[in-house]
Amino acid sequence: FFTLGGNTYARTGSFRIAITWDQAVTGFDSTDLTLTSPGAMQNFSGTARSYGVDVLAVDGAYTLTIPADRVQSPFLGGNTAASFTFVIDSVSPSVSAGIARVLTVPTGVTGSASDAGSGLSSVTWAQTSGPGTLVFSNPQSLTPTVSATLEGQYAVTLTAVDNAGNSSVSSTTIDWAPIIPTVTITTPATLTANVTPVLSGTSDMNSATIQILEGTTVLGTATVTSGIWTCLL
Repeated sequence: FFTLGGNTYARTGSFRIAITWDQAVTGFDSTDLTLTSPGAMQNFSGTARSYGVDVLAVDGAYTLTIPADRVQSPFLGGNTAASFTFVIDSVSPSVSAGIARVLTVPTGVTGSASDAGSGLSSVTWAQTSGPGTLVFSNPQSLTPTVSATLEGQYAVTLTAVDNAGNSSVSSTTIDWAPIIPTVTITTPATLTANVTPVLSGTSDMNSATIQILEGTTVLGTATVTSGIWTCLL
């Protein structure tokens, strides 16, 4: 029994693969290894149970194979066949944070990222400047919902990392300009003594909660529905 080890993904076309047997073997050399084209091997070395070889390859997927019965051990005879597949990827991912945006309410934004070599490992949104804190519902999603604690312009980045460790960064800006809702009392025009008043009005912010206050005391609340609200005090 033996294992082939190393990185499944690599950013450069030169790295070492470890070959470990569960007991000392004889008759094992570089001619017992096969590597799919156009990869090449060099610097094979080792004794007893531990061996290694350097792999040189351009971008692509490769398989290193040891066929059956190529070595001998004192107790178990020949080996079984095994293979190790790996990917060389030296190209950074493609990533875009999208166009500059102006947001007035918490809104979903969309970035894009792709990698044709080893595949994407992660994407991350981050704020690099701004008057307050930009809040991402999920910074590791390409489509987070975004809001902010203070009005103003924020600089943001979207970073993509592939499975080989290559990374790319894209920048954009997000302006947070929240809408200040307007509220109008339409009825009654005047309040009548000894009559429980019912106030009604309009607002441009649907689903908002309206509070009727006397000083700091809340006298009643209402929810805006289709631009209209009604509150019994």
